[in-house]
Amino acid sequence: MELGTSIMGLFAIALFVLPVVILSKSRKNKEKELLVGLNAMASSSNNDIGIADYGMEFAIGLSKSKTHVFFYKKSKTQEIRTTILLDQVQKCVPELTKRKIRTKNGTESVIDKIELLFFFKDKSLNVKRLELFNSDEYSQINGEIELIEKWTPLINGSLAA
Repeated sequence: MELGTSIMGLFAIALFVLPVVILSKSRKNKEKELLVGLNAMASSSNNDIGIADYGMEFAIGLSKSKTHVFFYKKSKTQEIRTTILLDQVQKCVPELTKRKIRTKNGTESVIDKIELLFFFKDKSLNVKRLELFNSDEYSQINGEIELIEKWTPLINGSLAA
């Protein structure tokens, strides 16, 4: 009887632990794939990645020399590769696009997009947007606000250097 209880207990534990392990492994594999894309971009411009962070389907990196920002986004439908030369950038600004929705308790703000905007010294160049989050793709924010709070001063600090 104790053997049966022990087996059931182990089965229950495995049932709860297995999804966590699978999700963790899947996330690590996705990060490796994104890092490969980021490194390929860096090596094509004779750079190495110094700092990198990952989102759901994107990676952002700063070259060791702090002269380039690399952004690689890969989803099921598209692949985006963006390299930004920091000596051409005037400033980097975070942007949260919000909309109001009605609830039982009034109105609430909902974030639709989270982006990093790059304004160039040459005014004839358009603002470059790096989209970290879009509510059309994902329903929940997963650390993107923290990433823009980290990367905005990091990039702007590299502009001053």
